[in-house]
Amino acid sequence: MQLTMPLFCKQCNNRRFPKWMKEENKTNWFCETCGNSVDSEDNIIGDVEKI
Repeated sequence: MQLTMPLFCKQCNNRRFPKWMKEENKTNWFCETCGNSVDSEDNIIGDVEKI
C-alpha cells in the first residue's frame, strides 16, 4: 500500500496545507485558494469559510 499526501488541489492546482485535527487524530488538507478541505485519501470533506 502506497500512501500519498494530497499536496495539490485538483480544482485550482495550488498547494494544500496540512491541518491536524486533534480530536480525530488525523490530518486534513486545506486549499487556501478554493477554501475546500480534503482527507488523506483526497476526498473533499467540506468547504471552509475564508477568514
